[in-house]
Amino acid sequence: MVENLSDKYWNQLHKTSEPMRVLHSFYMELFNRDHNRKDVAMFNKLLRIYNREEIFYTVLDIYDMKKPNLSSPYPLFATIIKNRMKKERGGNSLASSRDLTSDIRRKQKRIEEQREIKDTLEIPEIKND
Repeated sequence: MVENLSDKYWNQLHKTSEPMRVLHSFYMELFNRDHNRKDVAMFNKLLRIYNREEIFYTVLDIYDMKKPNLSSPYPLFATIIKNRMKKERGGNSLASSRDLTSDIRRKQKRIEEQREIKDTLEIPEIKND
């Protein structure tokens, strides 16, 4: 049953200009929940922060849990998505915390040094006969 629903909603998710409706419908159907404003607001909030695929996979992850607490699902969604993002990005869900400015400057200096060396070299011309 989940495979069929997941395929159905996955295809709809990529064709729609309203992903909130598709994700919310998928969530409601999968968990046999009634339509409510709280869940609509939650999906709108999630879509402002995360992409639709992350949210879709999170719905499936929650479905695989033994007894998820769906009375207040937003923290559960946010935690699962953040943990997945941290894992995929090597432990940091945001941009790298390491400042790369000095590395870039060092590489730019090295490139400039190589250009200067190149300009001083005499490279013989190769004739094609």
